[in-house]
Amino acid sequence: MYAHTIAIVFAILVLISASIHDVRSREVPDYHWMLLCGAAVAMAFYEYELGCAFLLAAGYALLAAYMFLPRLVGVLGLLVLVVACVLLAAPYILFSTVSGLVTLSMSIIILALYHLRVLRGGADAKALISLSMLFPLYPEVGHILWDPVYPEAYIFNPVFSILFIALLLSFLSVNRIMWINHMNGDCGFSEYRIGLEEARNSFVWPREDIVDGHRVRIKVTDDVEKVWNRLEEAGVDEVWVTPMIPFVLPLTIAFALAMILGSPLFLLVI
Repeated sequence: MYAHTIAIVFAILVLISASIHDVRSREVPDYHWMLLCGAAVAMAFYEYELGCAFLLAAGYALLAAYMFLPRLVGVLGLLVLVVACVLLAAPYILFSTVSGLVTLSMSIIILALYHLRVLRGGADAKALISLSMLFPLYPEVGHILWDPVYPEAYIFNPVFSILFIALLLSFLSVNRIMWINHMNGDCGFSEYRIGLEEARNSFVWPREDIVDGHRVRIKVTDDVEKVWNRLEEAGVDEVWVTPMIPFVLPLTIAFALAMILGSPLFLLVI
């Protein structure tokens, strides 16, 4: 129990540091997630017998390598990911340990959300995968409001709950967008108009571009500076934008809430 408490405090401190970076620059150094992965390996050897812990640790290591090593792309990256999946599934087959399967399933879901661009930031995906290694199941600490209910807690696991709560918290930004649109005489809850120069110096994505000499609406793109340049050359003064939400911050708040209060999702099964 004390080890779990230490792990929670450690994770909160790492996430707070990551949140500060995300708010200030929208970039989070990878060492934050490497620290969480290292803690996950240590907790595996603390919680499980040697054979099971070795399989989990090896799976975590390969999953971390896939996240942090840019050379692991294409066929080689896929091979590393497949071996990591096998290692994480093996503890269930050999030792009836579910935690590896939970980490595996959540990692696949998170990677899918990232490649589908539902999760825009790589740091967001790395944070969630790292937390799924460290906390595949709820730690053995008292939760103030909602204690985990099994077997439902395998589905409503910590990272699933953290993602759910963080998404709800991120919707608070809608109020600010709606207020800006109200002041501008516009409608909408995901986009708003600001001056082009202000947009260049803000953490926003453009929702307009110049294509074949015409001003058109676009999806979120990573070629932000090129879009600003085309709009400026076309003489555009105001542009529709959508904010870059520092999602690590709501993830941090959601993690603290889930670890201290428990997951509100268990209200569905009580």
